[in-house]
Amino acid sequence: MISLALGLGKTIVDGGVTWTYCPKYPSHRPPYGSNQDLLKNSQTRFWAVNMGTVPHDPVSEAEYLMQHDLAAAEMDDVLRMTASTYDAQSDRLTIGTGTAGPRVLTFAPLLEFDDVPLNALILKLSAICREAMNADVEIEFAMTLDRRSGLPRGSASCNCGPCWSATRRSR
Repeated sequence: MISLALGLGKTIVDGGVTWTYCPKYPSHRPPYGSNQDLLKNSQTRFWAVNMGTVPHDPVSEAEYLMQHDLAAAEMDDVLRMTASTYDAQSDRLTIGTGTAGPRVLTFAPLLEFDDVPLNALILKLSAICREAMNADVEIEFAMTLDRRSGLPRGSASCNCGPCWSATRRSR
């Protein structure tokens, strides 16, 4: 299973709300009973680095981090490649942010169109890491998408290691 989140990886590490899907079926949505359930159970906030003045708090693990809602991501044009839009009149989701309505982080622009072959990349990385480690793997990756083209920009980072459950089984 694959879990995707907007913003820093803290969302996933802390067990926050993510978009989870099966890599064999990237266009299949999680099994919610309705679009209303999907709206209630999708990611609405994301972690980012605080670029302003930070109050010193040596105990806080998130001292240099802050949470924003999706409106902040939309102002930065980040949602164009990661969100769908809910139309309440028709009770439908439209891929992208070209129409008015609540935004839902479905990652559909990345998973359903091949402009950025994200799912193919994840499958390939998974296969390479699994073969190299001779075990099921967990992959953590991050990438920045160019605001104009929507394509990956600069460098992406990737880290892989054995799954906790795979390590536990082998003992």
